[in-house]
This record gives sequence, C-alpha cells and structure tokens, in this order.
Amino acid sequence: MQNTEHLRQASFGRILDFTEENPLETPIAVVTTLITELTSTKTAIDTLSTAQDLAFGTVHGAVVDRKQLKKDLVSFLVGLGETARALDPVAHPGLAAEMRLGRATNSYAALLSRARAIHTALVPAKAAFVAYVATATVDADLQALINALDAATQRKNNGKAIHIGGRAGIAALCKAGVAIVRKLDAILSRVYKTDPVKFAAWKAARRVQRNPVPAQEPTAPAQPPAEGSGSGI
Repeated sequence: MQNTEHLRQASFGRILDFTEENPLETPIAVVTTLITELTSTKTAIDTLSTAQDLAFGTVHGAVVDRKQLKKDLVSFLVGLGETARALDPVAHPGLAAEMRLGRATNSYAALLSRARAIHTALVPAKAAFVAYVATATVDADLQALINALDAATQRKNNGKAIHIGGRAGIAALCKAGVAIVRKLDAILSRVYKTDPVKFAAWKAARRVQRNPVPAQEPTAPAQPPAEGSGSGI
C-alpha cells in the first residue's frame, strides 16, 4: 500500500472511532448511512491490505525457491547432456544435440521449455541412461524438477497479480472513502460548530496527517587553519 493510502486509512479509522465515541444526540439518517458506508470501505481496505502483505511474502518465497530450483534443474540437465554425449551416436542418433542446454539458462521460461523437450527425448532412451548409472526413475525425477520450478513460477506470478490488483483496489476504495468523508464533514462541521472542543476533535480526526519530515543536521562550519600552519616564512 502506498504511504498516502496508509495515511487515509488511518484517518478513516480515527473518524469511525470519533463517531462511535461521540454519537449525535439527535441521529441524522444520512450521517448514519455515510458512517455505515465508511465502515464497509475501511473493512474492504483492511482485507485487501492483508491480502497484499500475504502476496508479498508469497512472491518473496517463490523468488527464493525459483533460484534454488533452477540451479537443481540445470545441474540435472547438464548431467543428462554429459551422458547423452557418451552414448553411441549410431544407436541414439541426434540425442546429444537434443539434450543440449544452449542458452536456455538465460530465462526461466526458456529453461522450462528446454527441460520439457529434453524430457521428451529422454523417455524413449531411458534404458540407455539407466545403464550409465542414472536412477531407474530418471524421467520421473526430471519431470518432478520441471513441475516444481513451474509451480514456483506460478506462485510468483499469482502473488504479483494479487499485489498489483490489491494496490489498484485500495486506491479506488480510498478515493471512495475520501468522498464519504467530505460528505460527513459538510454535515458534522455544522453540527459541532457551536461546540469548539468537539469541532476541533472532529477536524483532527478527519485530517490526513502527514509523516513528519526529519530535520536536517546543520552543516558544521569549516575550521580555520591553525596559526603557524602556513608554509610562509
């Protein structure tokens, strides 16, 4: 969530606290409706904020997982390529070329595409790889690595989409909340006009407080050279 939206959300909370602690002596229907709308708006913002935070964690975790999974998959594919080059090219024509990584390590998408192609080439030649000390589940092991990297990529993309969508949703809700607050202010400022204490409290509650700007430390003046430090005679 953007800083301005955090400040607006805090303002909405203060307004709702104020109206709960200072109920009108004579209820005003439109004020009741506006407070209900603002409550719903703030609840929706809180829900999206929570989803955003969770999505951020999901993206971070997926990024870390993808790096390790990519490393594991590349290592596995390199081993397959080395074995393919050692096999009899007559018995397995073109297999060594089919199992080359090339530039597939330049991106996750390219790596996944190449790994799937290598898996397709591996399946009919599996027995030859097992004969060269590959595990009996070499094809399933490769597929598991592909699936794991693909799943981590999807987690990252889904989390990013939720985070971006949440940001847009929160911005729209904050805009709607501001409109509600303006309507409330138009009424409550008149209601509390004869009560200076409540009027000031209401204005303080609705104000979007800005974060204080830290004061800059004054620059120390340059020290004059000590007497006798010059090179003159």
